[in-house]
Amino acid sequence: MLAVVIGLEAIVYRRMLPDAKAVRDSAIANIASTLLGIPFLWFGIGQLSDLADLFWFGFLVVTWALSVAVEAGILRLLERSIDWRKIVAASATANVLSYLLLLVALILAPTILALSTG
Repeated sequence: MLAVVIGLEAIVYRRMLPDAKAVRDSAIANIASTLLGIPFLWFGIGQLSDLADLFWFGFLVVTWALSVAVEAGILRLLERSIDWRKIVAASATANVLSYLLLLVALILAPTILALSTG
């Protein structure tokens, strides 16, 4: 799934930050935010009962904001010539799309699992 997210975010970066090295930047930023996000994921899994739980919404908002901040910071280090506001906008947009993709995957996973086993 990480490779799909890297590819998706690279497409966003290529469109929104044409001077950036989109695939490299996306890979580095997403690997870093994934490694930093693992403790949050373990905490979140321990707190969740189901997808309807209100905790999910707060958890997703917090992890999304952290992803945007971490990835924007890394992009800034990699692409110093690009305006900071453009970097933040690109990071926010890329992460909205990535989180929507992950949310769809989480929602569809039980159905796919049930169809494949039953």
